[in-house]
Amino acid sequence: MLIIKFLLVLIFILLSLLHFYWGAGGKWWLDNSLPIDIENENIKYPSSGLTYLVAIGLLFFAMNIACFSNLIVCPFPIHLSKYVVYGLALILILRVVGDFKYFGLFRKVKNTTFAKYDVLIYTPLCLALFILTILLIVNN
Repeated sequence: MLIIKFLLVLIFILLSLLHFYWGAGGKWWLDNSLPIDIENENIKYPSSGLTYLVAIGLLFFAMNIACFSNLIVCPFPIHLSKYVVYGLALILILRVVGDFKYFGLFRKVKNTTFAKYDVLIYTPLCLALFILTILLIVNN
C-alpha cells in the first residue's frame, strides 16, 4: 500500500512540474497534449495563467493524497483531505469517460495526434490513477 501512496504523490508532482514548465513557455510535448479539432487544427493554447492554475491544482492533489495517506503532517483537518481525495477520484473517472467529442473513452474525434495519445497514454493514465485512488480510499 505504501508504494501506491508514493506512486500517486509522485505522478501528481511530475504532472504538476510538466504544467509549470508549459506555463513558463516550454513547448516539449505541448502539441501532443492539446485536443485537435476535426480539421486537425489546435483548438486553442491555454493561457500561462490557466496552465499555472492546473499545475497548482495538481500539487494540491499530491499534497492531499500525502495527507490522506499520513505521509505528511496535514496542515488542515484530515477529514477535508478525505473529501478532496474523493473529489479527485470523481474528476479522474469523469476524465476517463470524457467529453464525448475530443477526449476520453467515448470521444468522437479519433483521427488526430491528440486522439492517438489519448488512447495510448492519457485515458489509460487517468484510469490507472482512478484505480490507485480508489485502492487508497478503500485501504485507508
